[in-house]
Amino acid sequence: MMSVTRTEITVSPLLWSPGNETIGTTIFNYEDGGYTTLAAAMSAVTVMVTIVLMVGLDRFARRLPDGAIPWR
Repeated sequence: MMSVTRTEITVSPLLWSPGNETIGTTIFNYEDGGYTTLAAAMSAVTVMVTIVLMVGLDRFARRLPDGAIPWR
């Protein structure tokens, strides 16, 4: 699991540009700047949105062709 986090942190700076920050670099910068509560809140919102999207896709999967959703 740690390697996934390292990969995310490694790729995010490559995608970053002024005015176009990635979620990963924003959370990292909040944590690094001492805003741990804000970093935790942003992380929690990101996880919740991901869960909602996955549940929505899972329920919609019946109408999609086989293999369209990787975990099904």
